[in-house]
Amino acid sequence: CSVVAANLGCELAKKPGSCALVDLKAEGGDLATLLNLKSAHTLADLSRNVDGLDATVLKNCLVPHPSGALLLSAGGDFPGFAPVDPRAVQRSLSLLSRQVDFVVLDLDRCLNHLTFTTAQTADALVLVMRPDFPALRRTRLMLDWMVDSGVDRSKFRIVLNRTGWSGEVPATQVAETLQMKVAIDIPDDPKPLLRSVNSGESMVLALPSAKFSKRIVQLAEELRGAATRRSG
Repeated sequence: CSVVAANLGCELAKKPGSCALVDLKAEGGDLATLLNLKSAHTLADLSRNVDGLDATVLKNCLVPHPSGALLLSAGGDFPGFAPVDPRAVQRSLSLLSRQVDFVVLDLDRCLNHLTFTTAQTADALVLVMRPDFPALRRTRLMLDWMVDSGVDRSKFRIVLNRTGWSGEVPATQVAETLQMKVAIDIPDDPKPLLRSVNSGESMVLALPSAKFSKRIVQLAEELRGAATRRSG
Protein backbone atom coordinates (compact mmCIF):
# COMPACT_ATOMS: atom_id res chain seq x y z
CA CYS A 1 0.00 0.00 0.00
CA SER A 2 2.80 2.41 0.89
CA VAL A 3 4.58 1.77 -2.42
CA VAL A 4 1.35 2.52 -4.29
CA ALA A 5 0.77 5.67 -2.20
CA ALA A 6 4.32 6.95 -2.72
CA ASN A 7 4.18 6.48 -6.49
CA LEU A 8 0.64 7.85 -6.77
CA GLY A 9 1.75 11.00 -4.95
CA CYS A 10 4.70 11.44 -7.31
CA GLU A 11 2.48 10.98 -10.35
CA LEU A 12 -0.10 13.49 -9.10
CA ALA A 13 2.68 16.04 -8.48
CA LYS A 14 2.86 17.16 -12.09
CA LYS A 15 3.89 20.62 -10.98
CA PRO A 16 5.89 21.52 -7.84
CA GLY A 17 3.69 21.71 -4.77
CA SER A 18 0.57 20.28 -6.43
CA CYS A 19 0.47 17.15 -4.25
CA ALA A 20 1.25 16.38 -0.62
CA LEU A 21 1.95 12.92 0.77
CA VAL A 22 0.98 12.35 4.40
CA ASP A 23 2.21 9.26 6.24
CA LEU A 24 -0.40 8.31 8.83
CA LYS A 25 1.22 5.04 9.86
CA ALA A 26 2.25 6.42 13.22
CA GLU A 27 4.27 3.36 14.24
CA GLY A 28 6.99 3.46 11.65
CA GLY A 29 5.61 4.62 8.30
CA ASP A 30 7.75 3.94 5.22
CA LEU A 31 7.08 6.84 2.84
CA ALA A 32 10.28 8.71 3.75
CA THR A 33 12.34 5.55 3.24
CA LEU A 34 10.62 4.69 -0.05
CA LEU A 35 11.36 8.19 -1.39
CA ASN A 36 14.84 8.50 0.13
CA LEU A 37 13.84 11.54 2.20
CA LYS A 38 14.73 12.56 5.73
CA SER A 39 12.18 14.39 7.86
CA ALA A 40 13.47 16.71 10.56
CA HIS A 41 9.97 17.36 11.91
CA THR A 42 6.86 15.17 11.83
CA LEU A 43 3.19 15.02 12.75
CA ALA A 44 4.28 13.78 16.17
CA ASP A 45 6.15 17.07 16.63
CA LEU A 46 3.12 19.07 15.49
CA SER A 47 1.00 17.14 18.00
CA ARG A 48 2.96 18.66 20.88
CA ASN A 49 1.61 22.14 20.10
CA VAL A 50 -1.60 21.86 18.12
CA ASP A 51 -2.75 25.35 19.09
CA GLY A 52 0.40 26.84 17.54
CA LEU A 53 0.06 24.93 14.27
CA ASP A 54 -0.24 27.30 11.31
CA ALA A 55 0.87 27.39 7.67
CA THR A 56 4.39 28.55 8.55
CA VAL A 57 4.92 25.82 11.15
CA LEU A 58 3.53 23.19 8.77
CA LYS A 59 5.82 24.33 5.96
CA ASN A 60 8.85 23.59 8.13
CA CYS A 61 7.66 19.96 8.43
CA LEU A 62 7.15 19.36 4.70
CA VAL A 63 10.01 17.69 2.83
CA PRO A 64 10.10 18.27 -0.95
CA HIS A 65 10.68 15.34 -3.30
CA PRO A 66 12.21 15.75 -6.79
CA SER A 67 8.81 14.87 -8.29
CA GLY A 68 7.35 18.00 -6.73
CA ALA A 69 5.45 16.11 -4.01
CA LEU A 70 5.67 17.34 -0.42
CA LEU A 71 6.02 14.74 2.34
CA LEU A 72 4.68 15.01 5.88
CA SER A 73 5.85 12.08 8.00
CA ALA A 74 3.88 10.70 10.93
CA GLY A 75 6.51 10.10 13.58
CA GLY A 76 9.86 8.65 14.51
CA ASP A 77 11.22 5.14 14.22
CA PHE A 78 11.04 2.24 16.64
CA PRO A 79 11.32 2.26 19.62
CA GLY A 80 10.66 5.98 19.97
CA PHE A 81 7.15 6.12 18.57
CA ALA A 82 5.40 9.30 19.65
CA PRO A 83 1.62 9.72 19.68
CA VAL A 84 -0.07 11.64 16.88
CA ASP A 85 -2.90 13.90 17.97
CA PRO A 86 -5.94 13.60 15.63
CA ARG A 87 -6.38 17.36 16.00
CA ALA A 88 -2.92 17.91 14.51
CA VAL A 89 -3.84 15.66 11.59
CA GLN A 90 -7.12 17.49 10.96
CA ARG A 91 -5.43 20.88 11.20
CA SER A 92 -2.57 19.83 8.91
CA LEU A 93 -4.94 18.44 6.29
CA SER A 94 -7.02 21.60 6.40
CA LEU A 95 -3.93 23.73 5.82
CA LEU A 96 -2.59 21.44 3.09
CA SER A 97 -5.90 21.46 1.20
CA ARG A 98 -5.45 25.22 0.72
CA GLN A 99 -1.93 24.80 -0.66
CA VAL A 100 -2.07 21.80 -3.00
CA ASP A 101 -4.50 20.19 -5.43
CA PHE A 102 -4.15 16.65 -4.04
CA VAL A 103 -3.33 15.14 -0.66
CA VAL A 104 -2.47 11.42 -0.67
CA LEU A 105 -2.76 9.76 2.74
CA ASP A 106 -1.07 6.48 3.56
CA LEU A 107 -3.49 5.16 6.18
CA ASP A 108 -2.80 2.50 8.78
CA ARG A 109 -4.42 -0.84 8.01
CA CYS A 110 -5.80 -0.91 11.58
CA LEU A 111 -9.21 0.73 11.82
CA ASN A 112 -8.35 2.99 14.72
CA HIS A 113 -10.05 6.30 15.48
CA LEU A 114 -7.53 8.34 13.48
CA THR A 115 -7.81 6.12 10.40
CA PHE A 116 -11.60 6.04 10.43
CA THR A 117 -12.16 9.77 11.04
CA THR A 118 -9.68 10.62 8.30
CA ALA A 119 -11.33 8.17 5.89
CA GLN A 120 -14.70 9.80 6.53
CA THR A 121 -13.46 13.14 5.19
CA ALA A 122 -11.53 11.76 2.18
CA ASP A 123 -12.81 12.33 -1.35
CA ALA A 124 -11.60 8.90 -2.50
CA LEU A 125 -10.46 5.76 -0.67
CA VAL A 126 -8.12 3.40 -2.53
CA LEU A 127 -8.27 -0.15 -1.18
CA VAL A 128 -5.13 -2.04 -2.23
CA MET A 129 -5.46 -5.82 -1.97
CA ARG A 130 -3.74 -8.98 -3.15
CA PRO A 131 -5.86 -11.31 -5.34
CA ASP A 132 -6.10 -14.08 -2.76
CA PHE A 133 -8.92 -15.30 -0.55
CA PRO A 134 -7.67 -13.99 2.85
CA ALA A 135 -7.13 -10.51 1.39
CA LEU A 136 -10.56 -10.61 -0.27
CA ARG A 137 -12.18 -11.63 3.02
CA ARG A 138 -10.45 -8.85 4.99
CA THR A 139 -11.30 -6.29 2.34
CA ARG A 140 -14.96 -7.33 2.31
CA LEU A 141 -15.17 -7.10 6.12
CA MET A 142 -13.51 -3.68 6.21
CA LEU A 143 -15.57 -2.35 3.32
CA ASP A 144 -18.85 -3.53 4.85
CA TRP A 145 -17.94 -2.10 8.24
CA MET A 146 -16.97 1.31 6.86
CA VAL A 147 -20.10 1.54 4.69
CA ASP A 148 -22.30 0.51 7.63
CA SER A 149 -20.55 3.21 9.69
CA GLY A 150 -21.55 5.91 7.23
CA VAL A 151 -18.72 6.10 4.67
CA ASP A 152 -20.09 6.64 1.15
CA ARG A 153 -19.55 3.50 -0.93
CA SER A 154 -18.89 5.55 -4.06
CA LYS A 155 -15.64 6.82 -2.53
CA PHE A 156 -13.91 3.46 -2.76
CA ARG A 157 -11.54 2.36 -5.52
CA ILE A 158 -10.42 -1.28 -5.54
CA VAL A 159 -6.83 -1.87 -6.66
CA LEU A 160 -5.66 -5.46 -7.20
CA ASN A 161 -1.93 -5.57 -6.49
CA ARG A 162 0.69 -8.01 -7.83
CA THR A 163 -1.61 -9.84 -10.21
CA GLY A 164 -0.80 -12.32 -12.97
CA TRP A 165 -0.20 -15.50 -10.98
CA SER A 166 -1.85 -18.86 -11.57
CA GLY A 167 -4.50 -19.65 -8.99
CA GLU A 168 -5.24 -16.06 -7.94
CA VAL A 169 -8.80 -14.90 -7.37
CA PRO A 170 -10.05 -13.48 -10.70
CA ALA A 171 -10.94 -9.80 -10.88
CA THR A 172 -14.52 -10.76 -11.83
CA GLN A 173 -14.91 -12.71 -8.59
CA VAL A 174 -13.41 -9.84 -6.58
CA ALA A 175 -15.89 -7.43 -8.16
CA GLU A 176 -18.79 -9.79 -7.48
CA THR A 177 -17.81 -10.37 -3.85
CA LEU A 178 -17.20 -6.70 -3.08
CA GLN A 179 -20.14 -5.56 -5.24
CA MET A 180 -18.04 -2.97 -7.04
CA LYS A 181 -15.78 -2.97 -10.05
CA VAL A 182 -12.00 -3.19 -9.82
CA ALA A 183 -10.51 0.20 -10.66
CA ILE A 184 -7.14 -1.16 -11.80
CA ASP A 185 -5.00 -4.26 -11.49
CA ILE A 186 -1.23 -3.95 -11.05
CA PRO A 187 0.69 -6.87 -12.60
CA ASP A 188 3.48 -8.31 -10.49
CA ASP A 189 6.76 -6.83 -11.71
CA PRO A 190 9.14 -7.71 -8.87
CA LYS A 191 12.62 -7.04 -10.26
CA PRO A 192 12.26 -3.36 -11.24
CA LEU A 193 10.01 -2.70 -8.28
CA LEU A 194 12.52 -4.14 -5.81
CA ARG A 195 15.30 -2.06 -7.39
CA SER A 196 13.11 1.02 -7.04
CA VAL A 197 12.23 0.29 -3.40
CA ASN A 198 15.81 -0.55 -2.40
CA SER A 199 17.23 2.57 -4.05
CA GLY A 200 14.57 4.92 -2.71
CA GLU A 201 13.49 5.95 -6.22
CA SER A 202 9.95 6.48 -7.40
CA MET A 203 9.07 3.84 -9.98
CA VAL A 204 6.88 6.23 -11.99
CA LEU A 205 9.85 8.57 -12.38
CA ALA A 206 12.69 6.07 -12.78
CA LEU A 207 10.84 3.56 -15.00
CA PRO A 208 7.75 5.23 -16.52
CA SER A 209 7.34 2.44 -19.10
CA ALA A 210 7.13 -0.33 -16.47
CA LYS A 211 3.80 -2.13 -16.02
CA PHE A 212 3.51 -0.87 -12.44
CA SER A 213 4.10 2.75 -13.50
CA LYS A 214 1.51 2.62 -16.27
CA ARG A 215 -1.15 1.37 -13.87
CA ILE A 216 -0.32 4.10 -11.34
CA VAL A 217 -0.71 6.68 -14.12
CA GLN A 218 -4.08 5.13 -14.96
CA LEU A 219 -5.19 5.40 -11.31
CA ALA A 220 -3.98 9.01 -11.10
CA GLU A 221 -5.93 9.92 -14.23
CA GLU A 222 -9.10 8.37 -12.81
CA LEU A 223 -8.67 10.34 -9.57
CA ARG A 224 -7.99 13.57 -11.46
CA GLY A 225 -11.14 13.00 -13.48
CA ALA A 226 -13.19 12.40 -10.35
CA ALA A 227 -11.79 15.58 -8.78
CA THR A 228 -12.71 17.57 -11.90
CA ARG A 229 -16.26 16.21 -11.83
CA ARG A 230 -16.63 17.17 -8.14
CA SER A 231 -15.38 20.71 -8.73
CA GLY A 232 -17.60 21.07 -11.79
